[in-house]
Amino acid sequence: MEELIARQSNTIAQYQIIKINFSKDSASRKTADYIRKRLDAIDNLWGEFAQNHEEISKGQGTSKQDYLTAEIYETGRELYNELKHAISSYGRVSEKATMPEGKVEELLSLQRAQFRAFDRQIKSIDLVNIEEKWEIEDELKNIQKKWKAIDILHIQIDNIISGGDITYEDEFIKQSSFELRRMYDTTNECIHAIHNLGVDTPAWDPLIVHLLCKKLDPVTYTDFKESRKAPRELATFEEFMTFLENKFMALEPVYRKEKEVPSTSSSNHQIKQRANPYQTKTPYNKQPYSQTDKNYQVMATNIARCSLCKMDHDLFACKQFIEMTPNARLKSVHTLQVCKNCLYKHNGKPCTSSKRCKECNGKHNTMLHDPARVSSSVPTSKANQNNIYHVGLEAKETLLPTAVVNMRAADGTLVKIRALLDQAAQVSIISENLVQILGLKRYNSKISSPITGIDLCQKKCNGAVSVEIESMYHDYHYQTEALIVSK
Repeated sequence: MEELIARQSNTIAQYQIIKINFSKDSASRKTADYIRKRLDAIDNLWGEFAQNHEEISKGQGTSKQDYLTAEIYETGRELYNELKHAISSYGRVSEKATMPEGKVEELLSLQRAQFRAFDRQIKSIDLVNIEEKWEIEDELKNIQKKWKAIDILHIQIDNIISGGDITYEDEFIKQSSFELRRMYDTTNECIHAIHNLGVDTPAWDPLIVHLLCKKLDPVTYTDFKESRKAPRELATFEEFMTFLENKFMALEPVYRKEKEVPSTSSSNHQIKQRANPYQTKTPYNKQPYSQTDKNYQVMATNIARCSLCKMDHDLFACKQFIEMTPNARLKSVHTLQVCKNCLYKHNGKPCTSSKRCKECNGKHNTMLHDPARVSSSVPTSKANQNNIYHVGLEAKETLLPTAVVNMRAADGTLVKIRALLDQAAQVSIISENLVQILGLKRYNSKISSPITGIDLCQKKCNGAVSVEIESMYHDYHYQTEALIVSK
């Protein structure tokens, strides 16, 4: 314990020596290599200092109490942070001072020219006359190329002003939350599968962590090294997986926010005609570019124009149209002269949409479906009629099988009966006489119309009962509802 405390005091003394020597050294000696060596030296001392502090904290005795009372660890940490900040700041300031005069103004002038070129590229896109998907893709590639040049120059200017050394790859080419999550899930699945086979996978920790670190981008790898509590020890598999999980969970909200497309209330320039498949003139055997494509939908956010409220959305998404009754919507469709099936204007051309109403399969939009209008056209006599046909219309005579089964009475006893088996019947029926014998409790049936059966004879339904049938030879029972008829 005393030896560890002596090492801590010795480390603090070395920090103070480095601080004094750094302030005495001339500016000519403080080169980039000099700065790097000093930073590596204080980092190595801090790693040993932190490890010794953990071992002292686990011990017992008066020496530990004296160590904590003297606040040796807090003193060393403050000295380390102060020294590292001073050396790092000097390196950035010296690099900034060596930049040629007027370099920033030259780069800013070039950046303004790139912004003007980017603006011309955007205004030159004619969405109305674009017919093919590859045309949109080419325009997007040109936009991305010009914007990447703006990003690279922006980082270069920012490095000169702030004294940083960030590159375009460090700032923009980072692993997304999806890639980190996929690495996390795939690694966990493979390691657990091998472990279930009886292999001692914990012994593989150093090798697996080394291979996985090779797959990380420089920024994420640096974050992993900075997150470690004991940087001088070998990283465990559990420690690395915990870092991956925390990393992709932190990146997911940012990734979702970047994917959102901001909506605007007005377009930057006027568009004479709405671009949709019905108004675009297409060559032979060529289909217009679909508006459902992801890239096209982003570019054409401001093209849609509602025929009812004149806002930037389709008619089926109009709040005023949605709040109407089906009958009022139908009148609005006739007034606006739009198609009843797709709710778009065709200018006299037939509708090519294959979609139909989801309620009645009619050739109109589902938003125009009126249940009252449809139900009024259906005869009530056929809606409630249940027909049970035991024979075909052309057959004069047929044979139906029967079976002897046990039916449970109201008191729980089993009564042997003979049942007629008709596979074409829509409901089960029971005679009034058998209901009286079994003493079953009847209730009102939902079917009020007569039941048509053999020889097209109509029988009146006298209610319904719940029956339970059991086999005489096997452990099989069946429960169903039966309609009561006179015979």
